[in-house]
Amino acid sequence: MREMIIQVIGAFVAASVLPIIFGIPKRHIIADGIVGALGWLCYLLVSQKMTVVMATLFASMLVALLSNILARVLKAPVTVFLIPGILSMVPGTSIYRVIYYMIQNDSDSTRYYLMETLQIAGMIVFAILIVETVFRVISNIAAVRLKKDYFS
Repeated sequence: MREMIIQVIGAFVAASVLPIIFGIPKRHIIADGIVGALGWLCYLLVSQKMTVVMATLFASMLVALLSNILARVLKAPVTVFLIPGILSMVPGTSIYRVIYYMIQNDSDSTRYYLMETLQIAGMIVFAILIVETVFRVISNIAAVRLKKDYFS
């Protein structure tokens, strides 16, 4: 439990520092940290019951959902919250292992970690795509209703 809290705090710090490096307005830094911390907490909780790939899917969906909501509430681009929030889910360890086992000439381990890396990256993209599509459909429905009410 203690280790999980430390990791969530680390994710908050990482997701808060990245916007500073990229020059994102200071008023969004805390929100970025919260999105990153909640995404990583979701990842840790889901990974206890499911695979790393599925944990990445659910955590990325949460990050994309929170990013879309915060973008509308705080009137900022979605990427301001999405990129720092997704940072902790990027499969850096798996990529490292692919290169390591490739250098060690262990083709079985190289293939395993390459597939894991591609699956994790694919789940991040898939999660963002799902959430963005849902928000786009909801926005279109709302726009049609507003237009219909306006002309009635």
